[in-house]
Amino acid sequence: IYIDDGSDDVNIEGAVGSIEIQASDITVTTKGAKIGAINVSGKNASLVIDENTVVETIDVAGQAANTTMNVSGKVNKVTTQAPKTEIAGNGEVGEVQVQSGANDSRIETPNTKISVSEGVTGVKGGGGTELKPGETVTNNNQGTGVQTPPVYGGGGGGSGPSRVAVRAVRLDKEKLILEVGATDKLTATVEPA
Repeated sequence: IYIDDGSDDVNIEGAVGSIEIQASDITVTTKGAKIGAINVSGKNASLVIDENTVVETIDVAGQAANTTMNVSGKVNKVTTQAPKTEIAGNGEVGEVQVQSGANDSRIETPNTKISVSEGVTGVKGGGGTELKPGETVTNNNQGTGVQTPPVYGGGGGGSGPSRVAVRAVRLDKEKLILEVGATDKLTATVEPA
């Protein structure tokens, strides 16, 4: 499907291989659609992905500045090179690649993995969290912030986690029987190899 006239908004239903949005200042709404690819090259395009829609990929070209997406359904992957791309909604967006040219973009969908290319600036993740060039983060489950990676303690001058082989894990009780709704505490002792 080719959309090159922005005089009317467009509704998409059913199974579609690919959609080319070349028109500027247009709203494209999906309703229960299964779409292979959406390619956006028109400026100020607005995509509305309803809760019953699944889209494999969305590619936003560099000239498609100010493209917005409101996702209630599922989008597996978005790649953008356009400045001021905005992705919001409570739907599922698996991954967003913010590439060269996509400065000042904003991604606020829950649990979305965001990869910002080197040289791209002004990108914000969930809750308006500023993302650095070259950084990869995942929005939290509300899209209101980014997940904080675990902090590993310990001595030494290394960075990141280290692995320790384990010989045994022992619990302080051999047997524990609980009634439905009851709780108890187990203490584990880990013995390094």
